[in-house]
Amino acid sequence: MNYKKFTFLIVSIGLVISLLSGLIVHYYSNVFPVNELLISFAVSTLNVLIGVKILIPALKKPNNKFFALSFVSMFIRMAVILIIFAICIGVLNFSPVYFTITFFALYFSYLILELFFIIKFKDSLISNI
Repeated sequence: MNYKKFTFLIVSIGLVISLLSGLIVHYYSNVFPVNELLISFAVSTLNVLIGVKILIPALKKPNNKFFALSFVSMFIRMAVILIIFAICIGVLNFSPVYFTITFFALYFSYLILELFFIIKFKDSLISNI
């Protein structure tokens, strides 16, 4: 699997998860949080795509450098996400409950897919670098 296929897979799964989490929120509250869904989808999708894009070249490096790049990347991406989260809830007045539900549904799903992608396709990724 290459990066383009992974991107298509991530976007497709993200759209399904976004729709499902929106429908769940709508079922319990009669509100469909469109803005929260769109921003959650965009931030989570960019997070995982940037993460994988950084980790692919890092796979060729020794383990200590790979882990260093991985953790630094994760720390920077998490800081940016927290800033975006604060802006969306504090400035843009997004519903904290809806935004949190939709964001974390996507975040954890993408985290699992990112790990699966790295573990499953490590050898083919290294040969395509």
